[in-house]
Amino acid sequence: QAMRDLDTFIQTHPEIKIDGVITFWEDDVLLTSKIVDKYGFIGIPLSIAQEVRNKLSFRNFCANNNLPFPKFKSIKNDADLNEVVKNFNFPLVIKPAFGSQSNYVVKVINKQELKNTYHYIKDNLSTNIESALNDGTEVFIEEYIEGDEVDVDMLLQNGKVKFAVVSDNFEKTFDEFFIDMGQSAPSSLSYNTQQKIIEMCE
Repeated sequence: QAMRDLDTFIQTHPEIKIDGVITFWEDDVLLTSKIVDKYGFIGIPLSIAQEVRNKLSFRNFCANNNLPFPKFKSIKNDADLNEVVKNFNFPLVIKPAFGSQSNYVVKVINKQELKNTYHYIKDNLSTNIESALNDGTEVFIEEYIEGDEVDVDMLLQNGKVKFAVVSDNFEKTFDEFFIDMGQSAPSSLSYNTQQKIIEMCE
């Protein structure tokens, strides 16, 4: 609908020149890239945005490009869950491939929790709660990794980092859905560690 509305606006307002498109909302990254591709604007192509926005595709990207990644598996049914139990070590994290703000992201510590949580998520995934799920409702699991968690916010121009900041995410034991108890920027990690993180992201 948004693409049709934009087409209509452009056709009915030929006097207005649109120079580009931008979003600050995670749920509209793919829409923004669709607009970039259709109108030839400078920005992230849809093919790249889809690979990064889909967490499962991004894990595969990391695996294929010598970047660190947790062990992971797509889950489509109980047979996949049984395979996970045989080949993964608990605790695990189960989450939608699309989504934001930790919605439906849950840590599980045993087989029964894994099965119960998977069925709960599949039964309750809703675009009314998480609009990013319009892009897909695939679910996957990955190994849980202990340690510091950070966010990296970056501004890139022509593939080069123009601005980057690393921020700390405080422990996610606030509730069952991995909601941050807080954030702090800049990170308390050492300068060298932060630079290594930024270089990897670039």
